[in-house]
Amino acid sequence: MRIIVQVIMWFAILTLSGGFSTVSAASISQVDGNSSMGVLANQIWGQSFTATGTEDLTSIEMASDESGTITLRIYNGETACETTPGNGVPTASAISTTAGLAFPDTNPVNGADVSAFFSTLTPSAPVAMTNGQQYTFCFEVTTGSLLIPYDNDSDTYAGGKLYRGLLTFGFNAIANFAFRINVAPTGAGGGSVNAPFAPLALGLLFGSLGLVGFFGRRFAK
Repeated sequence: MRIIVQVIMWFAILTLSGGFSTVSAASISQVDGNSSMGVLANQIWGQSFTATGTEDLTSIEMASDESGTITLRIYNGETACETTPGNGVPTASAISTTAGLAFPDTNPVNGADVSAFFSTLTPSAPVAMTNGQQYTFCFEVTTGSLLIPYDNDSDTYAGGKLYRGLLTFGFNAIANFAFRINVAPTGAGGGSVNAPFAPLALGLLFGSLGLVGFFGRRFAK
C-alpha cells in the first residue's frame, strides 16, 4: 500500500511541477517550398490559415535565404495586411503585434519539404484561436530583406492563401508560404503546466498525504 501511495504522490507532484506538461505541437503546416519570394524592407507580406482546434498559437515557423528584422502582426479572419494593398501601411486591427523579431538566414534549399530550415517567430504572448476560424499573420520587414520559400504550383494548403505585398497585391488564390503554426492548450502558456490535470493532481496529492498520515498513525500504535 505504501508503494501505491508513493506512486500517486509522485504523479501529482510531477503534474503540478510541469513534469507531465503539454508541449506545443505543430497542428497547422504547409512545408512545400518549390520557389522563393523576395521580400524587401518596408514591404508587408503574410499568410492566412485556419485553426484546427480551440487553442493558443505560441509561435510561427518559416525559412529565409536572407536575414532581416520584422514586425509580426496577427489578425482575425482572412484580413489584408495593409490598409490599401501595396501602400506599406499595416491594417490597424491586429489582435497581436510583436516588433523587433529577428528573421535569420537559414539557407533553405527549395523542395517539397523545407521544414528542416524553419526558424521560429514567437509573438509577445500566446494568441487564442477558435477551431475552424481563419486568421492571418503578416510580417512587415523593418530592416534587411528576406527570401522566403513558397509553393506556387497549386493550392496545396486549402486553409489559407499567401498575401502579396508587391506586384499582384493581395491574396493569391493558389500560392502559400512554407510555414508551420505551433500551438498549446488554451491558457497553458506554451506547455508549462498540464492545466486539465491540475485539479486532479491536487486532489491526489492531498489524498495521498492523508493516507500517509493515516497509515503512519496506525503503524505507530
